Amino acid sequence: MSTFKKKVVQRVKSKFIPTFLIDLISFVIFFFFLEYTRNKVQDYLTQLQNLAPYLLEMQTALQQSADIQTLNRFNEILTAMDAITQRALVFGMVVLPLVLFMLLVLSQGTIYKIIKGGKLNDGKYFARFALVSLVFYIPMIFIFRYLAVLIANPFNYQPIDNPKFLLLLGIVTFIIVYFLFIAYSLFNIKGIRSLKTMFNLGIRKFYILIPMTIPYLLFLGIVFFSIMNSFIFRIVNEQIPVYLFVMAFFSLFIFEIYRLFHLTYLETKYL
Repeated sequence: MSTFKKKVVQRVKSKFIPTFLIDLISFVIFFFFLEYTRNKVQDYLTQLQNLAPYLLEMQTALQQSADIQTLNRFNEILTAMDAITQRALVFGMVVLPLVLFMLLVLSQGTIYKIIKGGKLNDGKYFARFALVSLVFYIPMIFIFRYLAVLIANPFNYQPIDNPKFLLLLGIVTFIIVYFLFIAYSLFNIKGIRSLKTMFNLGIRKFYILIPMTIPYLLFLGIVFFSIMNSFIFRIVNEQIPVYLFVMAFFSLFIFEIYRLFHLTYLETKYL
């Protein structure tokens, strides 16, 4: 057995269980955070809807008689609606992306630290891991925008009609994931230098590494498909089909093994 195969087998034996469990827990947290996010958005919408009749009533009253009392009440309602809107914007534009980013950094940072070895209580490592992740996370925020629309109201969600835009969105997502997995696989304590190595390697060896990225997207795609469909079943208060759990579980199972193979391959060939 070659040194590469021995290293892959050794890593699968020693690293598979902890990495699998961390990812499994992360996806469970992600699922329940989706539900919390949707409930939060619906709560803000309900508050605005409850104030809307009073706003119309005050507008009618102002048309009839613009007295100080009616004007003050009208301003109070506007202030209340503005406050709700501001809280919704802060949640959607700050809290939601921040929580997802923290989940990404803590889970994946821990996984790659376990795989490569070393102490987990290394703040410097996680800070640099977060820096590398942020480079990819910022463009992904625009993609999360459409996910947020789906979470808020999955049944009234209207996909973009322009197929060229959808194709572009898919290509951008693939490129981000492609370079992200290379960066994570080659990540080292120098942090930012991993990005330089990643771009050079990703461009020079694209004919080898792009095909190797497809299984990543396939397995992760199945996991996210299962999560989102389970989420929709939960929204309509129906029992989640067992096959969705089975699909997510086995796709994640294969993904973890493939990640160890992919990471070891990059280390062996290019480091």
